[in-house]
Amino acid sequence: MEIEFKQRNIPFRREQSVPVLYKAFTLGTPYRADFVCHGSIIVELKATGFERARLINFATPRLDYQRFIQSKSHLRSSASSVVELQPRGEE
Repeated sequence: MEIEFKQRNIPFRREQSVPVLYKAFTLGTPYRADFVCHGSIIVELKATGFERARLINFATPRLDYQRFIQSKSHLRSSASSVVELQPRGEE
């Protein structure tokens, strides 16, 4: 990923420490993002082999989440990617 960012002139910081806030409290252990691009976009790369994941954002007035599915059985025949995104709030 770092090579791609460099080739595309995307500014990034690798293994960036980001403070974690919960109800106006800063937690003792910061979150370490794989990459932070443009100073504000977190890019996380995970290769766990799990087919499902949920991205949860607590930094909004309403809980914001998105479900990710990586499974060939969930793909349409015309899909060009292994990842299918479902609209927020749907399961």
